[in-house]
Amino acid sequence: IRPLCLAMDALSATIMRPIVVVFDTIMTSLAFIIAFPFVILKLSTSGTRTFTKLEEFSKWCNSLPLGGWLVTFASGCASPYTAPIRARFVKVSAAESIVEMDEWSWLRNPFKSLHACALSNLGEACATLTGFCAMQAQKGVRIIPVAINSSYLKKARGTVRATCRLELPSTTCKHEAVVDITDRKEAVVCQVRVVFDVKVDSKHQ
Repeated sequence: IRPLCLAMDALSATIMRPIVVVFDTIMTSLAFIIAFPFVILKLSTSGTRTFTKLEEFSKWCNSLPLGGWLVTFASGCASPYTAPIRARFVKVSAAESIVEMDEWSWLRNPFKSLHACALSNLGEACATLTGFCAMQAQKGVRIIPVAINSSYLKKARGTVRATCRLELPSTTCKHEAVVDITDRKEAVVCQVRVVFDVKVDSKHQ
């Protein structure tokens, strides 16, 4: 039965993935078309600030029709390695970020659950984007992830949600961000810990 299931997943991925890519492209294009007049208006009234800060851009996009597609596109540009998992960026901010991922056939392992690497990818993306927003919000702060550790607590199936809450320190140090990945029943299926090397300019300490 297992070889048959693997073959079905491979066939499903071969057929569905191009369809999903086309669908995502169409929806993102529609989102850009709808947003265009609002972009012009925003530039004429507020300048470019909204479009240089990821958190502000995310909040502004979410106020528009199909704006979530723009947030996902912008966040995907900031972390293009998330493209294979088709991450959906629900909330992006310096204090908390939420990223979702659906169970697609190309993301499954041989045990009919989400692959460990896909879960780690999701968790790292959630933590890194939260850190990026926090870095933009604090002057003189630079961060880079230097270690990732994932703990798999139970099989992950269906749509999963990664949540990261972060508060960067005001001094140079190593700082750990914890990402909880939960399933639809809100049970934690995976926990990803990302260690950031935080460097704070002496003028801002």
